[in-house]
Amino acid sequence: MNRLQTFRVLLTRPKPQNDILSQRLQAEGYDTVLLPVFEIKALADGSQLRQQIAQLDYYNWAIFISRSAVQMSEAFIHQQWPQFPAALRVAAIGKGTAEALQQAQLPAALYPQSNWSSEGLLALPAFQSMAKKNVALFCGQGGRELLATTLQQRGAEVTRLVTYQRVLPELNLTPYLDLVRHEQIHALLATSVEGLSNLKKLFVETEWPRLRKIPLVLISERIMIQAKAFGFTDCFVAKAANQEGILQALNQIRKA
Repeated sequence: MNRLQTFRVLLTRPKPQNDILSQRLQAEGYDTVLLPVFEIKALADGSQLRQQIAQLDYYNWAIFISRSAVQMSEAFIHQQWPQFPAALRVAAIGKGTAEALQQAQLPAALYPQSNWSSEGLLALPAFQSMAKKNVALFCGQGGRELLATTLQQRGAEVTRLVTYQRVLPELNLTPYLDLVRHEQIHALLATSVEGLSNLKKLFVETEWPRLRKIPLVLISERIMIQAKAFGFTDCFVAKAANQEGILQALNQIRKA
């Protein structure tokens, strides 16, 4: 088999996003290796989240920043609110998160049509003037502050409803190290700065110099800045932060 036939991509998203993307790429003729560089886990103590959800009718907006934010809160929301607060508007960071809300039988969400990010959401007309608006921001521990900070600057009162934690998984790295050492990984995918940082933690003592030479697909210029700082030399930013954008970037690498 030649390189074109065996083009292998290392996917670093958490489950189940890794599995969904892997199926799509395999259908397009790619070989995939799954290395989830962080796990999404429920909070050790969900009492504060439940208390915050019990007060959802206080807010004007509920904003969900990821599929995980939906999946880790939907049971609490349905338990506290068999009838969702009628006046509460819902927004999502992107189409995938909006689809997760639909699957959870929660109200349809406003979301940016192309730029699925905090920047894209903040550019929507609905979020330009936020004076005296109360926002419930469903998110994970840590993460970016841009969305909350900008909404506050525009006049909103923002409450973070932390729904999950991200942890570095315990992994047997030997098979991944072997693939990198023998140049059998032809492209990498990283979809967050945190994911890149965890990738560095996992590989820095071993095959990190080799890993940095592999073409890297990213979903934003912001992540590319961090990738360059880490020493990656061959970076490709997907035109859209979705499967189609990622596939297009991989096709570009594959044809090079």
